[in-house]
Amino acid sequence: MAVLALLGVLGTVECWIGRIELRDSEILVVELLRRRRYARDSIESVKWERGGPVALRLRDQTWSHLPSTGYSNAKVAGALRAWLKERAG
Repeated sequence: MAVLALLGVLGTVECWIGRIELRDSEILVVELLRRRRYARDSIESVKWERGGPVALRLRDQTWSHLPSTGYSNAKVAGALRAWLKERAG
């Protein structure tokens, strides 16, 4: 029972801490135990399919799945696409 309580607390903390920050030249992904940075120039496209996570296709042909932030994944993907277009133009 204590393990379930601990997992519940960690999940709640993750919701408060986890975020995706759009900066001028990079995306910062903050999770409970790690941070990842993606330079705008290293991102080729953004993909989202119903029921799945938002994913970044990087220029080296790899995929990076972003964590759920509590917001609609469709809206997160749309914001990321708009950010990429804004910086490209």
